[in-house]
Amino acid sequence: MAKRLKISIVIPVHNQFNLLDQCLTSLSKSFNHSKFNIEVILSDSNSDKFLSDYYHLIHLNSDLKNLNIKIIRDEKNPGFSRAVNNGMKLADPDSDYYIWLNSDTIVIKDWLKPLLTNEYDLCSPISNNATYQSMLLIDQNNLQTVQDFIIDNSSTLQKKNPKVDFLNGFCYIINNNTFKTVGYLDEIHFPHYGSEDDYSLRAKIKGLQAVILCNSFVYHLGNQSYNSKSGSVIRKCDQIFLSRYPKNWFDNLILVHTLRTRNLRQQLVEEFIDYVKKES
Repeated sequence: MAKRLKISIVIPVHNQFNLLDQCLTSLSKSFNHSKFNIEVILSDSNSDKFLSDYYHLIHLNSDLKNLNIKIIRDEKNPGFSRAVNNGMKLADPDSDYYIWLNSDTIVIKDWLKPLLTNEYDLCSPISNNATYQSMLLIDQNNLQTVQDFIIDNSSTLQKKNPKVDFLNGFCYIINNNTFKTVGYLDEIHFPHYGSEDDYSLRAKIKGLQAVILCNSFVYHLGNQSYNSKSGSVIRKCDQIFLSRYPKNWFDNLILVHTLRTRNLRQQLVEEFIDYVKKES
């Protein structure tokens, strides 16, 4: 029997338990248990209601019993980056992959399947709401159609997977070697914003390659799980980026990344529209 792929999924949580429930329910129905060994770490940042109360409800929900759920709580709310790092400290050190997943997401069936056929240093799926990875701008009512499109065209879409320099933090996937090489998010300089971009560049400098997975999709509500991206926070992070990375080098990466993802978005939208027409 083939070894099951071990995956640790860290979900930062600050209130919004209704969205978390939706996320976990989609997770529980999304993967083949004979091929994946999943653990889920809920990293709570001082939610108004203690997450352990919600945890009891999880075990009353038969749909969620197949998720190996662990909980860690921070008595403060220092931000997204520390929540992820707290969860990683509880994660299995021998996992094949680690996924940092926002609680305001819904995953589709077989969204993890690309990890079975290829090994990636770091990767992330396409979405409806994830900056450069916003490829199919659908609402939640069209999620089944997108799932069908991805599954039916998985092999073709995989060939489009672009190598990139940045990944959006809504669903950030790294393998075990990447975590050992790059380490944790920089929660000191980027507590709320920019830590995933910094991580992507630290990985690039180490010779690791980021990839966008066109044959995987995660729906993202956006601006719900952590929302601390004020103008002052963004400006401060931008200043740190300029001091840490050469401006011309960084600007050129952004330009290439923008052009590459813009062209890909146009292709995927056209293919999705054609698919819907054929199926209707």
